[in-house]
Amino acid sequence: MTGAGTPVRLQPRSGIIISTCAKINEKIFTGSLFFDETEYCMDYFAPPGKWYPDNDFGFSLKLTTGLPTSTVYFTFSGGTTSEILSDCDFGNFRSDLETREKLYFLAFSGRHMMQETGRRSGEYADALTEILGCTQERDKFFESAAGHHTDIFREEEYGLSYAVRLNRLLDAQNLCRETPPILPSPPPMPPSPPSPVSHAVRINRMRMRLTENVSRSCRLYRRAHLSFVIMKRAYIQTFGCQMNEHDSQRMAELLTRTGYELSAEPADCDVIILNTCSVREAPENKVYSQLGRIREYKKQRPGVIIGVGGCVAQQEGENILKREKYVDIVFGTDQYMRLPDMIAQAQTGQRVLSTDWMPRLKKIQNFIPEEDLEAGHVEKCKSFISITKGCDNFCSFCIVPFTRGREVSREPDNILREARSLIDRGAKEIMLLGQNVNSYSAGDYDFYRLLRDTSELDGLYRLRFTSPHPKDWNDRLSDLMAESPVICSQLHLPFQSGSSRIVDLMRRGHTTEVYLKKINYLKSVCPDVGLSTDIIVGFPTETESDFQETLDVLKEVRYSQIYAFKYSPRPGTRAAKMEDDVPTEVKEDRLARLLALQKDVQSELFTSFVGRTFDILVDGAHPKIRGSMNGRTDSSLPVVVPDCGADIGDIISVEITGKGGNSLFGQQIVNN
Repeated sequence: MTGAGTPVRLQPRSGIIISTCAKINEKIFTGSLFFDETEYCMDYFAPPGKWYPDNDFGFSLKLTTGLPTSTVYFTFSGGTTSEILSDCDFGNFRSDLETREKLYFLAFSGRHMMQETGRRSGEYADALTEILGCTQERDKFFESAAGHHTDIFREEEYGLSYAVRLNRLLDAQNLCRETPPILPSPPPMPPSPPSPVSHAVRINRMRMRLTENVSRSCRLYRRAHLSFVIMKRAYIQTFGCQMNEHDSQRMAELLTRTGYELSAEPADCDVIILNTCSVREAPENKVYSQLGRIREYKKQRPGVIIGVGGCVAQQEGENILKREKYVDIVFGTDQYMRLPDMIAQAQTGQRVLSTDWMPRLKKIQNFIPEEDLEAGHVEKCKSFISITKGCDNFCSFCIVPFTRGREVSREPDNILREARSLIDRGAKEIMLLGQNVNSYSAGDYDFYRLLRDTSELDGLYRLRFTSPHPKDWNDRLSDLMAESPVICSQLHLPFQSGSSRIVDLMRRGHTTEVYLKKINYLKSVCPDVGLSTDIIVGFPTETESDFQETLDVLKEVRYSQIYAFKYSPRPGTRAAKMEDDVPTEVKEDRLARLLALQKDVQSELFTSFVGRTFDILVDGAHPKIRGSMNGRTDSSLPVVVPDCGADIGDIISVEITGKGGNSLFGQQIVNN
């Protein structure tokens, strides 16, 4: 026997659990109705031998995926019935949609779980089958679910007045009149392979789709809309680029919609995911260091699921499982959309390795599942949209083609629909993402057309993109940037080295002369453009003369920001076969000199902005300076202003009054 309020946990493949709650005379009585291979019985429910459906006309459903697969269970929330009824505005209750979606999922789940457990016997099993089957007429359903069982209305047993019971009946009748005559029936059960997770996986997928359907349609109605109670906590740590940030956001959405609450810390979480980066040696080492710390959580709580995804997982694959015995899931860059399924599989005790590449055609067709188009992440007022995956350039130093695969471009209509959805949900700024974003191509529909069409969407204030490749940048794109009031005057264009000889060894496909010509044209048509870049120092055979050419480019272009790194060979790349002949101390010296020059260039640029006026998009409160807010200009200059009461996403005019090390300071201009 299990104490009140304690979930019953059965062993794998033993059945399902249904828990119900009822609040009677201010006391909570909790019982578990479970269904296994030997019996179907009732435990800890009052009064004994009675099972009552929930009284909120459609159930508040909770799917716990943390238990072993076959012990997935539903909790029907209870409460004083009169309170539940008074909390629901039946006059505006969207029962047509909500009831259909809830009952469809109940039917779908029930049939799958019945198939898995293989039993339909006993009084309570029949009652459960009736409710989960969803094939009866509406009046019959609501008679059983809304209170026509006389036991529920016994005044002497439940202390309910005649008026309360009468109101309940009237409300139930009104609800019945507002719902369709026939409740929906699920489709026939499709054949499924004998897999220990097949039913749980199917239920998860159906739950995700129906939850989004309901929340999408009922977003403006908070009080009576379907919600799945969060039972588990998940933590995602991201290493590396904005593509990884985007992938982590999608993982977070998937976990949230399958019943997980996201946490900012890994302690006490049920699922811990590391989304990794291997573009350089340093972030890869950080991943293994973090895994060492996470090992302690696994020792304390053996049930924690630990997953490693992203580029390191794609590259190392099975080696991670061999090296880190406590890791449960390793998944590659093409597999993160399967994360809920992989977690369900890991919860059965299996270790999961999923690093296969998705076929190219399937990648294009399933870049983002159609049902997920409205689920894109809106971070405050900004959002990312991934438009390409992978890379076909095979620069000699870069591991991305090996960890992200060959390049594929998403269909333009799919991109524009997602952008439209994000704008409608509050996005003021969108950033288009790709390893080489300007090599986007869908037939004759190129990056220029996509950039133009996205910028023309009503309600979008700012449009950015990253990272373009110099060889694919052209003057048409510079002209479009200059002409559009929406496309931001900001360009991150990596040149990696100022030496054309080194650039050729890097297989970059351009020369320093060509790069500077494109930059100079952009600056001529868009004088206030903010420029940033990536630089590698100490590439094999780099001489002091080669390095001086890199410094010369910095002096000429005058970037507002640079990302500079010491070269480290990456396994499998062409450059890894070259002798790493630049000593570590020389690399460190060159990096220090490069950063010192950039500090001077940035200081001079920031000084030139003092006294000028810019529009900034407010990001939110400054994390360190109390009473201040952060924002960015069109050219991505960071600006700190005193808190002026502006909301996140507002665009305000500011006068630059000073500069700091990495930020400008300003004051809002108030127009009388």
